[in-house]
Amino acid sequence: MKKSGLYQAFGFSLALHLSLLIIAVLFVAMSPSRKLSVNYVVTLVDAPGGTAATTAPSPAPAAAQIKPEAPPQKKAEPAPEVPKKTRQEKMAEEQLLSDRVAALKSKRKIESMVAQRRMAEVSGSKQTVPAAPAAKAGKGKPSGGDYVSLVTTKIRQNWIYPESGDKALETTVLLRVRKDGSAIVDKVIKNSGSPLFDRSVLRAIAKASPFPPPPQEIEIEARFYP
Repeated sequence: MKKSGLYQAFGFSLALHLSLLIIAVLFVAMSPSRKLSVNYVVTLVDAPGGTAATTAPSPAPAAAQIKPEAPPQKKAEPAPEVPKKTRQEKMAEEQLLSDRVAALKSKRKIESMVAQRRMAEVSGSKQTVPAAPAAKAGKGKPSGGDYVSLVTTKIRQNWIYPESGDKALETTVLLRVRKDGSAIVDKVIKNSGSPLFDRSVLRAIAKASPFPPPPQEIEIEARFYP
């Protein structure tokens, strides 16, 4: 009786363990597989008589491409302000311009008169001799050599020649006859050395003036001699 009870208890225990084992196997089979990570710890030790391991240098990072900087743009400078001229400055400039124009006209007039200057000789004992050849004038007005001859003839008629006996005397004057016929002596080009002779020439010109109006203002370089 005791043996049969032991057999029954042993069989029951065996069946229970088998059941638990089967259940555990089924549970493991049905659960998702898990990978177990295993951590390894490695310690490097230098071998005796060996050299220390050299670590390869990490590659240098690629140099960043540098873009050239654009030159700074120059700002346009404002145009300098032109100072305004005062009224006095404007008047001074106008006066200067007027003076220059007047000087230019005067210069041209002088040049024109020099170009038209006539030469003549007036002798106290001979007939007057105009240097320029005679030219026919327009109606009523003599011109050129005819007019010079007319002027010198009239001067000679009014010249009271002093009898000094010196035949080497000579006076040359620059005579200007205006458009109205009035005459003036611009200058005495050459003195005779005799004040009496020089004064007689100037008196003769003053007495002969005015002359008939010339076609235009004229200069006559007249040489007076005995």
